[in-house]
Amino acid sequence: MRYLSRNDGRVGMPVVWLLALGLPLIAGACKGDALKVVDPERATPANLTPDVAYAGAVSDFQQAYSGHGLDDEILSTVLDFTDEAYSSGTFTTRTRTDRRDQNTPQNGNTTDAAYNNLHIARSSAVAAQGRLDAGDPRIGELKSYIAYDYVAMGENFCSNIPFSTTSDFAPDQLGSPLTTQQMFAAAVDTFDAAIAAAQSVGSAKLLNLARVGKARALLDNGDYAGAAAAVQGVPTDFAFFIYHDASVSADQNPIFNLMSNGRYSVANGQGGTETADPDGTGGNGIHFRDANDPRVPWAEDPGGGFDQTIPQYVSLRYPLQGSNVVLADGIEARLIEAENQLNNGGDWLGTLNDLRANVGDLLAARYDPPEPNDFGFSNEVTSTTLAPLVDPGNDPARVDMLFRERAFWLYATGHRLGDLRRLMRQYGRSEADIFPSGTYFKGGDFGTDVTFQIDFDEQNNENYDLSMCNVSQP
Repeated sequence: MRYLSRNDGRVGMPVVWLLALGLPLIAGACKGDALKVVDPERATPANLTPDVAYAGAVSDFQQAYSGHGLDDEILSTVLDFTDEAYSSGTFTTRTRTDRRDQNTPQNGNTTDAAYNNLHIARSSAVAAQGRLDAGDPRIGELKSYIAYDYVAMGENFCSNIPFSTTSDFAPDQLGSPLTTQQMFAAAVDTFDAAIAAAQSVGSAKLLNLARVGKARALLDNGDYAGAAAAVQGVPTDFAFFIYHDASVSADQNPIFNLMSNGRYSVANGQGGTETADPDGTGGNGIHFRDANDPRVPWAEDPGGGFDQTIPQYVSLRYPLQGSNVVLADGIEARLIEAENQLNNGGDWLGTLNDLRANVGDLLAARYDPPEPNDFGFSNEVTSTTLAPLVDPGNDPARVDMLFRERAFWLYATGHRLGDLRRLMRQYGRSEADIFPSGTYFKGGDFGTDVTFQIDFDEQNNENYDLSMCNVSQP
């Protein structure tokens, strides 16, 4: 358990609960009740109130998934590892993540904090739901956060991840490793529990959150039909946000911060023939900037990257320090249905084109407008519409089209690494074909890692061996 020190030298409240005592950070947080708590001299498991425990769990999930303003959560590490962005700073760990040639666990990686924060968030949510009365609507919300922790681990980290358990009043239990498929199965089971809890209290928002999450986990395990069935009836205009707050450093949007200070930059065909410029003319990554697509607005920062030698292009998907992040929405539901239609018959192209026809309204309901922004310079966003897609005529090209649409709709929401790994597992693509490969613009070549490395601290788990983590296995 991590604690913050008080100025008078006494031990304060645990960080996992204390951080939440500002504004609620995630949709569903109770603005009034979560703040009306007793401020004890010392917070112990025995005197923590249900409201404090709940608020802490909400904060811990935000920090693990998209918060804390830096790259100690899953959102920004996925951005750097995939073709969504490149490292324009000087941190060697970020560069190694960008190059997909991570350090050994003993030497540490950018993703270590995200790994630990996801486990902390899961433990906090488990503990918090145990303090709520039966029938409390927040139980379903917490169950969904637990399930999303499983999804984030399964999509982004190597297979064979142990999930230990902690309890306020019982000894800790060291976990045994779960395979990638078992993590997604655990997520489905937990989402089912969240669905039941949401139905029992009649919460449509929490029900849709859990249904989209369940479908995501089923899709990760290759159950296209089951995934489509899970999101049937989820409205396209549904959106569930992780909230950010510019006034609190721990709650600021990490993508904005890491781009505004020159550490990450929007990629454009990453990989291939890169030399001194990260714009690969023959790169196999998506050309996010050349597309001039309203779903990935960007602008060039004339100041360049932090290392002073690399061009800097900032994403205007999150133009403000307090820009919120979509955790689950109706767009994702339709994309899941389109993938099932592509695999099992149906109008997959019509589903994709229906979304494209409404791009303006869909983006306006989910993201801050690109201008004005907090970056301090004007942008050149010009495109506001999308032309209909045309059937490319063969199945491999159709799969490419579908995943390209997912890449643009879900840009910088933590989905991309899971999708690239699915292209390997479920569609038979090779690592070199779908991940940025070839010459790396900062020197050397891209590595072959396709998952995040596990944190070295896991060696303390007697049920686990670090050699179980194979970062080249999708």
